[in-house]
Amino acid sequence: ATATTQLASVADRVARCGGGSVVSVMGPGDDPHDVAASSDQVAQMVHSGLVFANGLGLEGGMDSALDNARQDGAVVVEVAPRLDPLPFGEHDADHAGHEGADAHAGHEHGSQDPHVWMDVARMAAAARVVGDELAAETGEQKYAECGATVEGELEETDRQVREILAAVPQGRRTLVTDHDAYGYFSAAYGFTIEGVVVPGGSTDAEPSARELAALTQQVK
Repeated sequence: ATATTQLASVADRVARCGGGSVVSVMGPGDDPHDVAASSDQVAQMVHSGLVFANGLGLEGGMDSALDNARQDGAVVVEVAPRLDPLPFGEHDADHAGHEGADAHAGHEHGSQDPHVWMDVARMAAAARVVGDELAAETGEQKYAECGATVEGELEETDRQVREILAAVPQGRRTLVTDHDAYGYFSAAYGFTIEGVVVPGGSTDAEPSARELAALTQQVK
């Protein structure tokens, strides 16, 4: 089982290659920051025996459900901590201005950014993690081999992404985003985050009128 749709996409490719399958607790459009799991979904996680979660605080609304699954015998693997996570703010540490001061409100200094799927190369590494864990849990080495196969496929995708983005001129490689979720994208592909609408890396905050006015001026 997987907690998020992003992990489900990768894990399902690995599992199907090895003759298995995965189910995702979250569905398309669910906000991973606040979605909660039902009792049936917790039972499904326990039944699966192995649960892949993003970790680093992304699945805030599912913390208790994941804990319950662990207590009932499921192995919960948090993938993002294994993908060389970035601390919040590292991608725009040199960016000055009002937004830079407020963008990471709600996160302790040094906390790590959970939005690892924005870097395809990191998700390639995630495929290997999934394959190795499936192999360890089932005793079937083919899952590790499939993890390496999907890793190679995603590394090729990463190269294609870089080729596509190369068409964007250096002077226009800037982003204004909904919330601070594009740090890995900017670091991997050479973009600068110039502003965020919702302060912080989660979606449970609201911008103040002052912050919106400052962002509007910054965009202009």
